[in-house]
Amino acid sequence: MLFLMLGKSVSLEGSQEGIQAYLASDFSVLVDKPEVWPKAVSQIFFSIGITFGIMTAYGSHCKRDEPAFMNSCVIAFSNSLFSFIAGFAVFAALGHLAVLEDAEDIK
Repeated sequence: MLFLMLGKSVSLEGSQEGIQAYLASDFSVLVDKPEVWPKAVSQIFFSIGITFGIMTAYGSHCKRDEPAFMNSCVIAFSNSLFSFIAGFAVFAALGHLAVLEDAEDIK
């Protein structure tokens, strides 16, 4: 579903402006406002926590000598990659919405 949404939103007029706004985010906020970090970490734990039951079921079917650390790193990396790709889909759609609303600045 994500790739369908990504394909559709990228094909819309104004999507490139939305993607440029996504990639040109102001990362100085991470230094200037340290209170952003706990919110970001809690968001990551929340998004991984939704699948906690599935991970428990998966772990019960793994052999005892499976590399648990590597598996957890793969899950965390996959979650972050999914979120990064989802950002492209959402911001492309927002760029199209800005064109529809005749917005001059979409940031």
